[in-house]
Amino acid sequence: FPETFDSFGVTAAMAPLFVVSYMIESFLFLLIFKWVLLVGKQKEAVSRVLWRFAYARRWMLRGCCRMCFHYTPWAWMGETHLLNFFLRTLGCTIGRNARIAIGSIEADFDLVEVGENSVVRGVLNTEYVS
Repeated sequence: FPETFDSFGVTAAMAPLFVVSYMIESFLFLLIFKWVLLVGKQKEAVSRVLWRFAYARRWMLRGCCRMCFHYTPWAWMGETHLLNFFLRTLGCTIGRNARIAIGSIEADFDLVEVGENSVVRGVLNTEYVS
Protein backbone atom coordinates (compact mmCIF):
# COMPACT_ATOMS: atom_id res chain seq x y z
CA PHE A 1 0.00 0.00 0.00
CA PRO A 2 1.24 3.50 -0.68
CA GLU A 3 1.96 5.81 2.23
CA THR A 4 -1.04 7.94 1.30
CA PHE A 5 -3.38 5.02 1.93
CA ASP A 6 -6.41 6.44 3.73
CA SER A 7 -7.97 3.71 5.85
CA PHE A 8 -10.95 5.90 6.76
CA GLY A 9 -11.75 6.47 3.08
CA VAL A 10 -11.61 2.78 2.32
CA THR A 11 -13.78 2.01 5.33
CA ALA A 12 -16.32 4.65 4.30
CA ALA A 13 -16.35 3.28 0.76
CA MET A 14 -16.83 -0.31 1.98
CA ALA A 15 -19.59 0.49 4.52
CA PRO A 16 -22.51 0.17 2.05
CA LEU A 17 -21.16 -3.22 0.96
CA PHE A 18 -21.07 -4.40 4.58
CA VAL A 19 -24.63 -3.15 5.18
CA VAL A 20 -25.96 -4.97 2.13
CA SER A 21 -24.12 -8.18 3.00
CA TYR A 22 -25.41 -8.00 6.58
CA MET A 23 -28.97 -7.57 5.30
CA ILE A 24 -28.61 -10.59 3.03
CA GLU A 25 -27.09 -12.70 5.82
CA SER A 26 -29.83 -11.80 8.31
CA PHE A 27 -32.46 -12.53 5.65
CA LEU A 28 -30.99 -15.97 4.93
CA PHE A 29 -30.58 -16.69 8.65
CA LEU A 30 -34.23 -15.98 9.39
CA LEU A 31 -35.37 -17.88 6.30
CA ILE A 32 -33.40 -21.00 7.23
CA PHE A 33 -34.34 -20.65 10.88
CA LYS A 34 -38.06 -20.55 10.06
CA TRP A 35 -38.36 -23.13 7.28
CA VAL A 36 -35.69 -25.68 8.22
CA LEU A 37 -34.99 -25.58 11.92
CA LEU A 38 -38.15 -24.47 13.66
CA VAL A 39 -41.63 -24.13 12.37
CA GLY A 40 -41.97 -24.88 8.67
CA LYS A 41 -45.51 -24.26 7.50
CA GLN A 42 -47.64 -22.84 10.33
CA LYS A 43 -51.00 -24.52 10.82
CA GLU A 44 -54.30 -22.89 11.61
CA ALA A 45 -55.10 -21.95 15.18
CA VAL A 46 -54.36 -24.81 17.53
CA SER A 47 -54.45 -24.72 21.30
CA ARG A 48 -50.89 -24.95 22.58
CA VAL A 49 -49.89 -25.77 26.10
CA LEU A 50 -47.35 -23.37 27.55
CA TRP A 51 -43.78 -24.70 27.62
CA ARG A 52 -44.33 -27.43 25.08
CA PHE A 53 -41.83 -27.71 22.25
CA ALA A 54 -44.23 -26.22 19.67
CA TYR A 55 -44.75 -23.14 21.83
CA ALA A 56 -40.99 -22.80 22.43
CA ARG A 57 -40.27 -23.00 18.67
CA ARG A 58 -42.81 -20.26 17.99
CA TRP A 59 -41.38 -18.14 20.81
CA MET A 60 -37.84 -18.49 19.42
CA LEU A 61 -39.04 -17.56 15.93
CA ARG A 62 -40.72 -14.40 17.28
CA GLY A 63 -37.50 -13.43 19.03
CA CYS A 64 -35.46 -13.91 15.87
CA CYS A 65 -37.97 -11.87 13.86
CA ARG A 66 -37.80 -9.02 16.34
CA MET A 67 -34.02 -9.10 16.19
CA CYS A 68 -34.01 -9.14 12.41
CA PHE A 69 -36.59 -6.39 11.96
CA HIS A 70 -35.46 -4.00 14.68
CA TYR A 71 -31.69 -4.41 14.98
CA THR A 72 -30.56 -4.87 11.38
CA PRO A 73 -30.74 -2.58 8.35
CA TRP A 74 -34.10 -4.19 7.49
CA ALA A 75 -35.57 -1.51 9.74
CA TRP A 76 -34.97 0.90 6.85
CA MET A 77 -36.95 -1.23 4.42
CA GLY A 78 -40.43 -0.43 5.74
CA GLU A 79 -43.20 -0.11 3.15
CA THR A 80 -41.03 -1.24 0.23
CA HIS A 81 -41.33 -4.03 -2.30
CA LEU A 82 -38.18 -5.56 -0.88
CA LEU A 83 -39.87 -6.03 2.50
CA ASN A 84 -42.90 -7.52 0.76
CA PHE A 85 -40.62 -10.01 -1.00
CA PHE A 86 -38.99 -10.89 2.32
CA LEU A 87 -42.37 -11.46 4.01
CA ARG A 88 -43.61 -13.55 1.06
CA THR A 89 -40.61 -15.86 1.34
CA LEU A 90 -41.43 -16.31 5.01
CA GLY A 91 -44.98 -17.39 4.14
CA CYS A 92 -47.21 -14.28 4.06
CA THR A 93 -49.77 -13.84 1.32
CA ILE A 94 -49.35 -10.24 0.19
CA GLY A 95 -51.24 -8.59 -2.66
CA ARG A 96 -49.79 -6.25 -5.24
CA ASN A 97 -48.96 -2.69 -4.19
CA ALA A 98 -49.43 -3.49 -0.50
CA ARG A 99 -47.47 -1.31 1.90
CA ILE A 100 -46.46 -2.89 5.19
CA ALA A 101 -44.56 -1.10 7.93
CA ILE A 102 -41.53 -2.80 9.41
CA GLY A 103 -42.35 -4.82 12.51
CA SER A 104 -46.05 -5.06 11.72
CA ILE A 105 -45.82 -8.80 11.22
CA GLU A 106 -43.50 -10.40 13.75
CA ALA A 107 -44.33 -14.08 13.48
CA ASP A 108 -46.99 -16.51 12.27
CA PHE A 109 -46.32 -15.45 8.70
CA ASP A 110 -48.36 -18.27 7.21
CA LEU A 111 -51.51 -16.97 8.90
CA VAL A 112 -51.29 -13.42 7.47
CA GLU A 113 -53.00 -12.37 4.27
CA VAL A 114 -52.84 -8.75 3.07
CA GLY A 115 -54.94 -7.70 0.09
CA GLU A 116 -54.00 -5.60 -2.90
CA ASN A 117 -53.38 -1.87 -2.37
CA SER A 118 -53.56 -2.31 1.41
CA VAL A 119 -51.58 -0.32 3.98
CA VAL A 120 -50.55 -1.93 7.29
CA ARG A 121 -48.91 0.40 9.77
CA GLY A 122 -49.88 -1.05 13.14
CA VAL A 123 -48.79 -4.30 14.72
CA LEU A 124 -50.70 -7.42 13.69
CA ASN A 125 -50.99 -9.29 16.94
CA THR A 126 -51.45 -12.95 16.07
CA GLU A 127 -50.74 -13.98 19.64
CA TYR A 128 -54.38 -14.80 20.33
CA VAL A 129 -55.03 -16.32 16.91
CA SER A 130 -52.44 -19.06 16.86
